[in-house]
Amino acid sequence: MRRLHNRIVAALLPVFLACAMAATPAMAEDSAKLDDLFSRLATTPDPAEAGRIEAEIWIEWSKSGSPSMDLLFRRGQDAMQLGNTCRDRAFHRPRGP
Repeated sequence: MRRLHNRIVAALLPVFLACAMAATPAMAEDSAKLDDLFSRLATTPDPAEAGRIEAEIWIEWSKSGSPSMDLLFRRGQDAMQLGNTCRDRAFHRPRGP
């Protein structure tokens, strides 16, 4: 059983490492953009500009790397802004005894 476990780990490790290495440049780019946005936010005296920068930060934080996940996240944000929470849904009923 231990040998099987070791073989599975040995087979999957290169896949995980390749995925991590492929994601690193994109993550570094996103991090640099966020660093710039936070620097701009800290130094801007204009409240309107601060609001725009804050919106850009939220957009960056909302990116998952998956278009379908981004769409679902955006729908959830829109529903919360409208006050349309899961508490209002029929599937969220308390269970009986």
